[in-house]
Amino acid sequence: MEIDSITQIQAEWRVAAAAGGSTASSHAALAFAGVVEAVSKLQQNLRTLSYPAVPGLIAVGSGLEARIGRLATAAQGTVPPLLRAFWSSVGGISLVDLNDYAHIEFWGSHGIRGPQGFCDGVYVDACSHSWLDFAVEDLVDQAQDPDADLFVIPISPDGYHKDDISGGPAYGLAVDGDWLTPLQHFDWTGPLRPRSAPDEPCDLLSYLRSSILECAGFPALYGVEAFEPIRRRLLENVRVF
Repeated sequence: MEIDSITQIQAEWRVAAAAGGSTASSHAALAFAGVVEAVSKLQQNLRTLSYPAVPGLIAVGSGLEARIGRLATAAQGTVPPLLRAFWSSVGGISLVDLNDYAHIEFWGSHGIRGPQGFCDGVYVDACSHSWLDFAVEDLVDQAQDPDADLFVIPISPDGYHKDDISGGPAYGLAVDGDWLTPLQHFDWTGPLRPRSAPDEPCDLLSYLRSSILECAGFPALYGVEAFEPIRRRLLENVRVF
């Protein structure tokens, strides 16, 4: 994978996102079509390594706009446009097993462990009925917190929770955010920080690009020596988006 190509398209995205409107929307739509293709290929490559069965792409189901409307009401604001575009174009992504946590045994059997003890596999919730109930309850709790200075829509467990370790707050996006609203509570925890990651706080699309295209879906393992040959195999035939 050519890091320069990823870095260039990341920069193009930030220009498009700053312009907003149809410019940002068109770039996001094209990129998310690429996300669907990349995740599908990444999941195929995971299967060849006997990685545990994981959802990969998660279908969003009908009634999305109604669910987004309910979410916006609970959030007392607007859902960031990039998150709406993600849900409409991709649905959701899960490269980890949040039921049996079988991925933990897989990485352990290969002697691979992130510096913080987790792999932080890419995961973004789809706006499903079950997730919406959880998110609305979380937003209600935030509204009752006198110390909360902004509402955050939770879209992913943090790295610790993904590997069944007690951890911190969920990754999320602030209500009323723009196309570049940062992914809250997320940080690059692998031995190496992706070179394609923007210097600025990471928005959802930039996170997905660097995490998938450079880190092969597991950013907390990026730079772990034993992960490198697997990373290269996972990225075979994965195209830049």
